[in-house]
Amino acid sequence: TSNQGGATMKTKLFATATAAATATALFGFAGAAQAFSFGTNGMSFGQDMDIEFKFIQSNGWFKSSLSIYEVQDGVATKVFDLFREVKNSDNGSKNGFLGTVEGGAIEVVNTTFTFLANKVYTLGLTSVTPTGDARGTVYTMSSLNKNGGQRASFGAPVSEAENGNDGAAFDGVGNYQSAANPFQPVTIGFEDQFGGGDQDYNDFIITAQAPEPLTIGGLALGGAGLFAARRRRQRKQA
Repeated sequence: TSNQGGATMKTKLFATATAAATATALFGFAGAAQAFSFGTNGMSFGQDMDIEFKFIQSNGWFKSSLSIYEVQDGVATKVFDLFREVKNSDNGSKNGFLGTVEGGAIEVVNTTFTFLANKVYTLGLTSVTPTGDARGTVYTMSSLNKNGGQRASFGAPVSEAENGNDGAAFDGVGNYQSAANPFQPVTIGFEDQFGGGDQDYNDFIITAQAPEPLTIGGLALGGAGLFAARRRRQRKQA
């Protein structure tokens, strides 16, 4: 009876420890998913985070390049290049000056960037005309743009029109100022002019995604699995 009581006590202690570890892991999992800002107020995370970027398409006359900037005291400093247009479109004015990687207009420089914990970043789109005239940089962080204007949409649907719906104003851009969850693919579309323009927000379209922090969740599930296996062995021995 004494041995059985000791075994029962050990089982209870193991169950309590496992439950605590699981709860801690799950809490960390949720916390990691929530400690972020990803939108027109800037991009930042509470821990170092890799973000993967994918190019979708461009629709516009300009040749543009997309980079990541670190923001300190309202000043943006370029730290990383992602994509650049080596020509303004795949095939001239056809299909709304469509530019793709497959069609040869887009060069992929990098696809993954590590956002360091508690630093503020923004994406910046720098454009020139096909003849080389500079048209400046617009940012996903609105406060850096002329008159604080919104120059990027977060999570807006990508047009499936043949020309990317080029030139058709996107009136609802104010509804797409932040990503609800960057752990799912988030579409980011740019308007490549400081002010005015056609307001279609499809001049340069990418997606961004952080990997789901499954490692922590996996540890929690693994702990639960070890506990269940231990209980099965003890029942067989009894």
